[in-house]
Amino acid sequence: MDIIFPSNFSFDNFNSSFLWRYIDIYKLINLLNTNDVYFTRFDNFEDGLEGMSRLNIKLKPFIEKVPLTFEELNPNFSYEFKKTILEKDKKRREINFNDFLLSQQTQYASCWFSGNRESVAMWKIYSNKNGVAIKFPAKKLIEEVVESAKNNYKSDGEIMYLGEVIYKNLWPIDNKEKISNE
Repeated sequence: MDIIFPSNFSFDNFNSSFLWRYIDIYKLINLLNTNDVYFTRFDNFEDGLEGMSRLNIKLKPFIEKVPLTFEELNPNFSYEFKKTILEKDKKRREINFNDFLLSQQTQYASCWFSGNRESVAMWKIYSNKNGVAIKFPAKKLIEEVVESAKNNYKSDGEIMYLGEVIYKNLWPIDNKEKISNE
């Protein structure tokens, strides 16, 4: 497994901070029994764009748009040419839709809140009456996750990205905005 960090990443940045996770009691019991950090598949997140590449986000309106019809095409086109256009349109939609799904169905995340104290906002968003907050020294948890990934996942092609999430307003997409890969 390849592990990729942002260019400004340093374990030393986490010497005195904590990572918090707000979960229900059942996920806590699972964590204690298995010692495994739970990762959620991106298509199970509330945000339908989670894990989407910029290209997939750009193609989203095309994928969701009602497919072309014979009536929309130039009346001067032959029946066979119109049929070819519609078949290609359908095929492109299927390919893009499958890429869209695959992108989310093959990526997972474990989201934690970074801070030196617990957050009332995080309690409200991610907790319920059976909720708990767990707190780990950030550096120790990150080192453990990285070490576990190195030791337990040897498959080619598996990649772990580890770093802070920086949210950007990508929808509706601005084609003129420059977006870095980090």
